[in-house]
Amino acid sequence: MTTEVSPGSDRVSLLIGAPVARVSTDATLHEVADAMHAATVGALVVGERRGAVDGVVSERDLVRALAERRDPATTRAGDIASSTLVWCDA
Repeated sequence: MTTEVSPGSDRVSLLIGAPVARVSTDATLHEVADAMHAATVGALVVGERRGAVDGVVSERDLVRALAERRDPATTRAGDIASSTLVWCDA
């Protein structure tokens, strides 16, 4: 499921005053961990383009995938992201 944010703006960024950290659905778990570390965040939006939200991947999702012995070099963000999201309009 993809949810669109109004064209040209990312409401979450406007609310928190910083860009939303994101990765593509094809990012490996290594890339997800690197992106979280670089952005100093515990969760990333998963989506192919700005304004699209296909899911969210969290530190907990990474831990679960590793505990399940998934290969971090081949498992993708889209494979482990939570896609049932609840939000409110700003």
